[in-house]
Amino acid sequence: MKMTKADVDQLKIAIAVCRIADIDSVMITDNKIRGVAASGKMAILSKAVFTFDPTIKLGIGRLSEFEKRLSIFANETTIEGRLNEKDEVSLLTIASGKSKVQFRCTSERFIKYPKSNDDTEKCVVSVSKVEINQIARAAKTLAAETLTLAVDKLGNVKFECSSPTNETFISEINSKAEFVNDAESCVHIYSGSLLASVLDAAARDIDDLNIIVGEFGSITVSLKGHTILAMPESNQENDDE
Repeated sequence: MKMTKADVDQLKIAIAVCRIADIDSVMITDNKIRGVAASGKMAILSKAVFTFDPTIKLGIGRLSEFEKRLSIFANETTIEGRLNEKDEVSLLTIASGKSKVQFRCTSERFIKYPKSNDDTEKCVVSVSKVEINQIARAAKTLAAETLTLAVDKLGNVKFECSSPTNETFISEINSKAEFVNDAESCVHIYSGSLLASVLDAAARDIDDLNIIVGEFGSITVSLKGHTILAMPESNQENDDE
């Protein structure tokens, strides 16, 4: 198995996205990149068309280490893979000029990844880049462990986070949520710094970020063309006024 320059470039983008989402292992097969963070709080579930046979299974279990191997070379690199009898890539060879380094891949059975996103879409929240940047700065400044998203039946949206000494930041979003079916309130709590970092990165090159909220509280955003899912730490009832 040999990757083209376009394949390598696409892989590098996916690795950068996973780093932001704290995902350190992925499975690439069937024209998809899938993986989940060790904490279970973030996942990647993206379409990705490579030039090599889509039935090949490429498991990268140490993305941070793989990225370090790539960084050895300052110039353009090539990547070739050795396949085993199960059509799994067992070893990657990264080369540039007359130099090369190896990276041992991980079998599919040792990599956890979501097969699909089964959380039905509840509503879509559009948040401006300015609002996202402010929320991310607040979460970082307050060293917030959690970030809460609340949507009421009228579509009003607010984000909230608190410092360890219980000092609170609240941001009411200018636009209203668009409900897919019946309007129902919800309150979901996520990992503060992690979700804030993902949202901030996703909003970097656009004016408004669409955040898809699922019935069970998952958040879906597009980051550099990849689909990232954030899982709630807990869900609460929202008291509509």
